[in-house]
Amino acid sequence: MKGEQLLHALGEVDEEYLAQVDELRRIPPKKKRHTWIPMAACLCLVAGVAAWALQGGMGMPSKDGAETNSNGMSGSAQGIYVPPLEVELPQAETEAMIDMIGFFIYQGRLYAQMDVVEQGQNLVGEQLGESSGTIDEWTSENQYLEGTGSIGGPFYEVKGYDPRYLLCMIYDYGVELFWNNCDITVSTGADILEEVFRLSDGIVQAEFQGESDFQGETGRTTPITRLEQLEAWVDDLEQAPALSSAETDMGQCLGHLYLTKADGVTVHLRLMDKGYVQVADLPEVCWQMEWQSILP
Repeated sequence: MKGEQLLHALGEVDEEYLAQVDELRRIPPKKKRHTWIPMAACLCLVAGVAAWALQGGMGMPSKDGAETNSNGMSGSAQGIYVPPLEVELPQAETEAMIDMIGFFIYQGRLYAQMDVVEQGQNLVGEQLGESSGTIDEWTSENQYLEGTGSIGGPFYEVKGYDPRYLLCMIYDYGVELFWNNCDITVSTGADILEEVFRLSDGIVQAEFQGESDFQGETGRTTPITRLEQLEAWVDDLEQAPALSSAETDMGQCLGHLYLTKADGVTVHLRLMDKGYVQVADLPEVCWQMEWQSILP
């Protein structure tokens, strides 16, 4: 987004909406990663992050032509590269929506809100830095710098997890997890399920939730008790090659699988039509894995 385009967009924003956003910025982050707010002709919070990343803030090409990502993973033709987040100006000013993603930048990586562990004090490790919380929809590109973000406060290691992928913040309602889910290359399920979330540590609770119906009602949640069978299925999923969602005819989401570890970290999988699986908040990647047999 060029500077003159940004100014043009700001000139179209109604004062009423500006006041609403200013008020919402004072509210602490919620459990869900996304908060939707109606706006007129405005930018997504990550617009500047995309420009910053593409200018060299995150990835850079290696000598052999493969993509070297900020988290140390090297891309290749065998993997699916998930680029830095980017966004375009809404086309319809009166119906535009913006995605208020909570994030911060640390060591050239963007960490986005993932989930909350309500009793997660045992997860908090060494403090690594502090986010300014000064980035909003109107922040210029040159202000997306190390230690900035849309959420302010100190951030910490997550014990037992690689800080290249997972960090956390502490709130009175629990420990908020943030993960680096862009500018990465995914070759197999293990690149996410194991390298990021360490599912081999064991699953202590699993739940299946049906997709919301056409009236918007949430599907029923059912516990899965056959955990040994489920863990064997996860092992197979970790070996499955990653596929590009954009090149796969997977159909619609039919349900959700929540896998919780003993430390409280939960991995959310989306169960798609035609036997495909996705990790929530990573829509660019999928795996083909029959999942009906693990359901209760």
